[in-house]
Amino acid sequence: MNKERFYRIWNYYTQRQWKFAALGLGLLVAVLLVLHFSRQYMRHHAMDEAVSALEHVMNYTDNRIHEIEAATDSILVEVEQHLDNPDMMFELSRQLLSNHPDLKGCSIAFEPYFFKNQGRYFSAYSYNNGNSIETEQEGDDGYQYFYMDWYLIPFLLDHKYWIEPFQESGTDGIQVNDVMTSYCQPIYNANGKPVGILSADVPLKWLSDLILSEHPMPHSYCMLLGRGGSYIVHPDSTRILYETIFTSTLEKADTARISLGRAMVDGETGYKSLEIDGQQCHVFYMPFRQTGWSIAMVCPDKVILYNYLRLLCILLPIIILSLMLIFLPFWRWLHRHTKLPAASMILITLALASCQSEQSNTEVSKDQQSTQSTSESEYELAEKYYDANQFRSAIIYYKKAVANEDLLHTSPQKYYDSFVGLHTCYSNINNLQEALAAATKGYQLASKDTTIIGRDMANNLLMQIGISQLKLSHANEAAKTFEQVRRQTEELALAHPENGMLQESCLLMASNIINGYLNRHEYKAVEPWLSMMEQALERYAATDVETEKYEHYLASLLCNKAVIYAKTGRKEEADVAYRSYIALPYAQTYYGIYNQAYYLEITEQWQSLLDIQLRIDSAELAAGIPPTLDFLIESPATTFKALLKTNRKEEALQRAQQIISMLDSVKNYQHQSDAEELAVIYETQQKEAQIAQQKEDLNHQRMIGAAIVFVLLIVFLGVLHAMYRKLRKAHAQLEISYQNLVIANERAEESSKMKSNFIRQMSHEIRTPLNILSGFTQIITMSDMTLDNNTRQDINTKIMENTDRITGLVNKMIELSDANSTAVIERTNQVLAIEVAAKAADASGVSEAAHVAFDMKITPEVETLMISTNENAAVRALTMILDNARKFTRPAEAKGDASIEKQNVVLTVERNADFVSFIVEDTGIGIPVNEAEHIFDEFVQLDEYYDGTGIGLTIARSLTRRLGGDIVLDSSYTTGARFVMTLPV
Repeated sequence: MNKERFYRIWNYYTQRQWKFAALGLGLLVAVLLVLHFSRQYMRHHAMDEAVSALEHVMNYTDNRIHEIEAATDSILVEVEQHLDNPDMMFELSRQLLSNHPDLKGCSIAFEPYFFKNQGRYFSAYSYNNGNSIETEQEGDDGYQYFYMDWYLIPFLLDHKYWIEPFQESGTDGIQVNDVMTSYCQPIYNANGKPVGILSADVPLKWLSDLILSEHPMPHSYCMLLGRGGSYIVHPDSTRILYETIFTSTLEKADTARISLGRAMVDGETGYKSLEIDGQQCHVFYMPFRQTGWSIAMVCPDKVILYNYLRLLCILLPIIILSLMLIFLPFWRWLHRHTKLPAASMILITLALASCQSEQSNTEVSKDQQSTQSTSESEYELAEKYYDANQFRSAIIYYKKAVANEDLLHTSPQKYYDSFVGLHTCYSNINNLQEALAAATKGYQLASKDTTIIGRDMANNLLMQIGISQLKLSHANEAAKTFEQVRRQTEELALAHPENGMLQESCLLMASNIINGYLNRHEYKAVEPWLSMMEQALERYAATDVETEKYEHYLASLLCNKAVIYAKTGRKEEADVAYRSYIALPYAQTYYGIYNQAYYLEITEQWQSLLDIQLRIDSAELAAGIPPTLDFLIESPATTFKALLKTNRKEEALQRAQQIISMLDSVKNYQHQSDAEELAVIYETQQKEAQIAQQKEDLNHQRMIGAAIVFVLLIVFLGVLHAMYRKLRKAHAQLEISYQNLVIANERAEESSKMKSNFIRQMSHEIRTPLNILSGFTQIITMSDMTLDNNTRQDINTKIMENTDRITGLVNKMIELSDANSTAVIERTNQVLAIEVAAKAADASGVSEAAHVAFDMKITPEVETLMISTNENAAVRALTMILDNARKFTRPAEAKGDASIEKQNVVLTVERNADFVSFIVEDTGIGIPVNEAEHIFDEFVQLDEYYDGTGIGLTIARSLTRRLGGDIVLDSSYTTGARFVMTLPV
């Protein structure tokens, strides 16, 4: 019964499998949508609960801490009312601890000599050791409390303050060994001036127990960070005091943890997802009141997604069932077809490819355009950061600009300039190895470019390589590199003298190499480059160049000459070059004055230098130039030196003090600049990481969408294929039915026609002998008719022949009823084969026919051959074949054919293995090859002009086959017709 029920269910499913597949797909899509939206909802709901739980912990802890603050503030009022009574301070400190057992200690400390009778130190300190409260006056030369953080910080800030946790190891009399944090309040006198500090010591264990005792969510914990990211409260007590949230990032970079630490230290509120202690977690954080601390709750993702995972487990069976409903029909389909699946998959793939080709091409084109525009924008950003002296940021964007060769195809100049920018930025942050590597890589790429821009930038980058080699003290390598630069640069410039850009490149490269040697004070190495610069300037002047730019390079050449000549002992030439320099308008510009100061300094013209330097100082002050170390070296230090050399010592001392005071500003400014730049870099990396994550999520969603579309397409094609198969099957059945109907109709028409012909023929066949019999009967019965013996004999013969003819027709009609029978005729007779042939020849009348020359051929092996058959049936079948030969060798009288000569009919009897063959050949009208089988059908007459009913051959074959033999037409015989009848021996 169970099996029958199973089979019924299975048959019901297989008949509707594609409907179930569609149902499964719809169910799967619905479940996936439920999971997608429920995941977002449950995640947000759990996160809201986590935030609420964190707020609860913070509020609970805040209430307890507020009690301590309120008690301390109330004691502070009494302290300020009894500033004239030092003994009262001990009583008040004990009172605070008595009222609040959670506190570990209380110190009421004052400025040195505040109580003159008490000496320099006075601090009333009470300590709760658990059993009693001990009190003492602390402070001596070994413990100068007014230099301690708990005293100094709130005193300088002039407001209440929570001190970072500290290890209290002990005082003079009271032994303390606790980690504590302190709530400190300034003590004010009547004039509102701070005169001391009231400190309430809270044991860190109490604060930790207070926070860690709360378990707002399963498997979660809270932590408290100090102002610098140090752990104040954490489940792992070994981290307290000794580690910060950034400690683990020192060994292994962890941008997510750094981001969390920065956000908490900055007092932000929010959450971040990151890996903590080997598991993915959500960290929710918010500032802890006004303490400057930050509290956070660490919650594993499995807790955040707990309800979602439960829902997933509940819906998992439905998902599996849906997948089974979807893929089971395909499995069954693939199981039944071995070749069709591959073709189907190819068609599906081609369909998807054709559907997405245009979109893909569009997306690729957009992506290429986006990549190109992005590369250019990265270059522009790098240039802006470079101009702002934020070299680390510039390095990041220069690298992005050359990350691929898209910028090379759109703007080769910017592409190569990016490598120059990388070299310069690395040099400015003193990373010379990276600078050399960047210039080398750029040169390798540019050297393959045979365009003018490529060759010019290759020379420029080769020059940068030489500069780095020079800075790395590889002087010989640098000299070789510079010589190669000179040769290649001049070769390119001389090949294109009309190109002002190439002449300017010669000027710039010579000038940069000169500056490189000047910075190393290698003055003798500069002179060849002065010559190169002078020749390049002459070629540059011959081009269509602006006067201002020409004067700028001329001023640079004259200034370099003046410096080199002065350092190589050619004072007169130096003075001439310097006078020519200051005669140019460029010398009076901001940078031109700097060059004057440089020359005057190296030539020790201190009074002139002082005059110029004071002008420079005024200009820098007006411009608000930010304080940097280079600024101190180039400007204030030069002014100090000039003042000192001109014996203006007091002013020089003031300038020295100014420089010393500015060092802290320089340091702070540099630190601030570096911090701001690093913050920008970090935030940029974070945003890029977020964008990358968003792109990844978007790609993931696209993949899911594509998978759903693909599954839908497969199901649609499957349903379509199933419908197509059903339609094709129905169409095939309809086609077969139609063909059968056509054949049946044709057969019906043919049968009707043959029946009509048969009836007509039978009417003719019967009417003719009946007319003869009727006529002769009338003659014989006439009373007055006298007939001689011959006539009467002839009449009798005619009557007998026609009677036999009618009898034969009737017998054929009877035999026709058995023509379609498959019943075997019993072979009960043993008869000679030649006897069957002889009897058939006599019965057919072929041997006596006047128009036929009949011949019977007997092979020797059948003369005495006995066959086991039914004699009557065998003779009857052979008789009909011979009668057919006799009939169709006679001229057709209805056509008016006249007999010309006799036709031949030959009966051959021979043995073939276990069969005896009766072969009847005639020279009659013959039978077409395409009618070789048709003539054996009922009522078939190929020529209606001959007598016959069209059933003789049908009966003959039926009788022969029922005897175990057969009758066939030998179509290879073309003289007439040849029938072969075989019977088993």
